[in-house]
Amino acid sequence: MYQRTFILDDDLTLPQMYSAIAEDERIQSRTASLAQVFEPHCDRDLIMQCLQQHRENLPGIKLVGATTLGPIGPETHVPRDPMVSLLCFDESEFDIYLYDCHDMDVREAGRRLCEELVDVQHVKGVLLYTANVSIVPTPLIEELQAVYPDISVFGAQAGTEHIGNDQSMVFTEDAICDKGVLAVVFHGENLHITTDYNLGWRPIGREMTITEMHGPGYVSTIDSKAAVDVYRKYLGIELDRSFYANVCAFPLLTKSGERTIARVPTRFTDEGAMQFPAMLKVGSKVRLSYTKPDYLLQGTLDSANEMARFAPQAVLLFACVNRRVYMGNDRADHEIEYYRHICPQLGFLYGFGEILRTSEGGELLNSTIVAAGMREGAVPEGRDVQKYVDPELVGEKTTYRLLSDRLATFIEATTIELDATIKNLESIVQFDQLTGAYNRRFIDQAIAARLGKRRRRTDQGIALLMLDIDHFKNVNDTFGHTTGDVVLKELTKRVQHVVRDEDVVGRWGGEEFLVLVSGVTLENATSLAERIRKYVSATEFPDVGTVTISLGVTTARDEDTPESLFARVDHALYEAKDAGRNCVVAV
Repeated sequence: MYQRTFILDDDLTLPQMYSAIAEDERIQSRTASLAQVFEPHCDRDLIMQCLQQHRENLPGIKLVGATTLGPIGPETHVPRDPMVSLLCFDESEFDIYLYDCHDMDVREAGRRLCEELVDVQHVKGVLLYTANVSIVPTPLIEELQAVYPDISVFGAQAGTEHIGNDQSMVFTEDAICDKGVLAVVFHGENLHITTDYNLGWRPIGREMTITEMHGPGYVSTIDSKAAVDVYRKYLGIELDRSFYANVCAFPLLTKSGERTIARVPTRFTDEGAMQFPAMLKVGSKVRLSYTKPDYLLQGTLDSANEMARFAPQAVLLFACVNRRVYMGNDRADHEIEYYRHICPQLGFLYGFGEILRTSEGGELLNSTIVAAGMREGAVPEGRDVQKYVDPELVGEKTTYRLLSDRLATFIEATTIELDATIKNLESIVQFDQLTGAYNRRFIDQAIAARLGKRRRRTDQGIALLMLDIDHFKNVNDTFGHTTGDVVLKELTKRVQHVVRDEDVVGRWGGEEFLVLVSGVTLENATSLAERIRKYVSATEFPDVGTVTISLGVTTARDEDTPESLFARVDHALYEAKDAGRNCVVAV
C-alpha cells in the first residue's frame, strides 16, 4: 500500500499534479487507487471542472471528496488550498456508495448499504463523509454496526467555507450531493485498519440532565431550564452572532458506550433551545468541560506513538477546528506533525464533526482528532519503532504559569473536590452506613420504579423478599451491640453472595432486610429465598456461631402499589416467624 498527498497551491497546479502522478511508478503499479479531494471553497462550479479534468487525466483512479470547514473566527487559520490524497492498494479493494438524502432518510441509506455489502468478503472498515449539518450519520452507523460489529467506521461531516451558511458537499467523480452520505467500504483479506481518537477535554461543574428535546437535534431544556442558560450562567456567553465561536471551546461531555464524547451547540433559538449536530436524548447526562493545550497535545502524541507500533502505510486525519480555537494555530499544527512523523504523506480534513464508531462506542463527534491507519500485510519483523518526542512538552519549563493555565488548574482541582463530595453524598443518600446495603429510601424508590416499568410492560416478574434474623435480640443481649453490628454486616455479604448483581439488597431497618428481584416467577423467587436461608444457616458468624433467618416472598400483581406489595411480603415474613422461624413462606 502507498499514500501520496498533494497540496494544490501556488507551487503546484492541477496539470503538474497529473504529471507527477503519471510519473510515479509506485502509483501506476498499484491494482486499485482512490483519490480523496478536500476542497475548502465550497465552489460547485470549480468542483465540477475538477471532476471533468480528473475523468480525462486519471481515468483509472476512483475519486471521492468533501468540502472542508472554513475558519470559525478571524484568528483561526485552516488550510485554504485544496488537498488531494491518494490511497494506492496492492491487493485490497474498495467500493464507493453515494446516497442522496433528499430522497431517503439516513437509516434507509444504512439499510441499502448493508444490502449492497451482502456478498462482499473481508470488510475491514468504512469511510463516511456526510453533507449538510442536518445529516446525522448515527442511524446509518447503527445499521452497519448491527451487521459488522467489529469494524471501524470513520470520517467526517463535510465543512462549509462560511460558518452559518451551510454549503457543504460530498462528491464522487460522477456526482455532487449537498445533502447525502458518501461511503467508501474497504475490504481485503490482508488489509488492516486501526483507529484512535483524542478528546482531551475534562468535565467541570456538576452533572446536568437533558429534560426536553424539540425537533431534530434541538435541546430545549437542561435541568428543566432553557438550555442556553448553561452557557449564559456559567460562562457569561451572550446570544449573538459570536455564540458558536464562544461556546465551541467549552463543549458538553456525555457518554456513548464506553467512550466520553463531546457535543458542541451550533446555533440557538429565541426560546433558548440549542441545536447540536449530533444526537442527544432526553435523560442524557451532560457536563460542561475545559482543557489545557498540554492535555490536548499530550493525548494526541500518545495516540500517534501508539499508532506507530501498527506501522501504518497510510493515515487519514479528521480534526476539529475547536482545537485550533483553543490551542492556537501553531500548537494545533503540532497535532498534525505527530502523525506526519509516522506517515509523511497523510491526508487530513477539517469538518463540522468527526466520525468514529468502534466496539467501544462513538459516532458523530465534536472537538476531537480522529486518526485512521491502514496497512496491507503484517507488521515488518524487527522493525525499530522510535517514539516521537515533542520538545515543547518535555523541555524545561518556566515556573511562571499563564493566567489561563492557573484558572484551569483551579477549576480542575475544585471539580475533583466537587465530584468527591457528590459521590460521598450519593453514598449517604443511597446506602446504609453500617452494612453497605441500600437504605430504606433507595429501596422505596427502586420498588416504585420497577412497578412503573412493569405497568409499561418493560420489566416483568418482580419479586420482593423480606428477611429477618431469628432471635437477634439475644445476640445483642449476649454478645453486645458491637458483635450484633458485625452480624448485620456479615449477613449482608452472605445475601449479596447468593443474589445476582442486578438484584437490589437493602436494609429495611434493624435486623430486617429486603431483596428486590426482577425477571422471576414466584417459584423462582422462593427457590432463591431457600438458597439464601441455607447459605446463611450453614456458615459461621464471628463470635456468635450459626445464625438463622426467616423469609417472606411475594411477587408483584397488576394492581399493586409499593404499599400493597410491602404489606403482603411483611405478612409472609410474619407467617414464617410464626411457623417456627428458619423457613420461607411465599404468598
